Amino acid sequence: MAAVSHAPRPGLLRSHATLVAGAVVLVSAVGVAAGLSHGPLLIAAGVAGAAYLLLAITAPLPAVVLFFLLTFISQLSVVSGGVSVAKGAGGALVLGWVYREISGRGDRSAFSTNRAFVVFSAAFLVWCLASTLWASDSGAAFSSSARIAQGPLLVIALVGLAKDERAVHVLCGTFLAGATLSAAVGLSGVTRPDTVAVASADNRLTGGIGDPNYLAAVLVPAVALALFMSQAPRRPGTRVPILLAGTVCLVALFLTQSRGGIVALAVTVVVGIAFAGRARRNIVVAASGVLAVASIYLMLVAPPHALGRITQFTSGGGTGRTDLWTVALKSFEGSPVQGIGLGNFVVVEPTLVVDVNTDLPRADLVVTQRQPVHNTYLHIAAELGLVGIVLFLAALGAVVVAARDGVRALVGAGNYPLELVGRGLVVGCLGMLTAFTFLTAQYEKQLWLTLGLVLAYARVARSRAGDTITPPAVADGPRRPV
Repeated sequence: MAAVSHAPRPGLLRSHATLVAGAVVLVSAVGVAAGLSHGPLLIAAGVAGAAYLLLAITAPLPAVVLFFLLTFISQLSVVSGGVSVAKGAGGALVLGWVYREISGRGDRSAFSTNRAFVVFSAAFLVWCLASTLWASDSGAAFSSSARIAQGPLLVIALVGLAKDERAVHVLCGTFLAGATLSAAVGLSGVTRPDTVAVASADNRLTGGIGDPNYLAAVLVPAVALALFMSQAPRRPGTRVPILLAGTVCLVALFLTQSRGGIVALAVTVVVGIAFAGRARRNIVVAASGVLAVASIYLMLVAPPHALGRITQFTSGGGTGRTDLWTVALKSFEGSPVQGIGLGNFVVVEPTLVVDVNTDLPRADLVVTQRQPVHNTYLHIAAELGLVGIVLFLAALGAVVVAARDGVRALVGAGNYPLELVGRGLVVGCLGMLTAFTFLTAQYEKQLWLTLGLVLAYARVARSRAGDTITPPAVADGPRRPV
């Protein structure tokens, strides 16, 4: 039987080249046109955007690597405070993936191999759009729906572009390098906080992300990745750099003085030990070291105000989170099924204060500053009700379960290095999601980037294990606990 050639036809290649060139010219023209009225910096931004779009189409892995790095220095803006390099790169990355799919250069399995996430996230986005029907400010609900839709699209794009084991290892290394870079930039004192409230705090580390709490949240998965990746055999030359990067991230995590970060680290340690598999003994030793360092720092090194920040959660002595949570709960009680509409909490929260039959020590956060809830899950529950939060949690659960199943499949297949990467991703993802109990993060790039990396791993793991998930009882055996 003659071999079937899968090489693209010359006419098809010319058509693809024409489309790519047209897209690049269009993006460049937009940048030049904007630059003529707003300054030469926009011209450079348009040309750079066109070049990155071309890179995303022709060389996806380097484009994704660059995007990962940019998300960790997203405090630096290209043209203004509202348009950052990472936002533009994320949009170009999604456009590049879409082009590859419709042109036949992709394998179109990003949807078919992750149906649970696609179904739940699509239903969640539909519910977000539906909330414009009952929201007080339908415009805010619509714009927020468009904003949050970028997250699941980015996840699917990352899954479609990271197709093999090498890509997963490279992206995990890039994630760790980006987190380390952001921490190192903060430790060097180059960056400054992006809010007045944070700037008034006592020497809290902000890093390249610009906010100590968000920095702590993304350092947690980096610490988990370093912990598990350093256990991989046959790679002794990479162990020292990985451990050094993990140490920098751990030190930076403590210096953020973030309550959510410390709670997330504790959850990471517990889940890491439970999910360590064959590496459990080494993980226990490493986790014991982390706990010892944490205890020494908090008791002997940390200033009194830092220890107070971590141990006190009261409204008057803290950031006012509990006041915001009280108002959000009152909002949820008023509309438990459908919520008040996406993006509408900051619109209606001043009026909700009247319904709260208690004094709020930080009522200014609600009435004048109109702060978000500072709890991702409670915020979504208040705005989208039970339906919205269930769909959101189901999408998150689909990602974690897919990665867990991928790890179990690799236990049966005997790919230990990739198995360790998966364990680190699952543990780090759960730790980060714990940190978001103290932050409003549904729009944050780091959340969706991490979910995309975890889901891409799940896809590759299934492929490496022969697209068959071995039952845990068979895959693990008595000597290989999951």
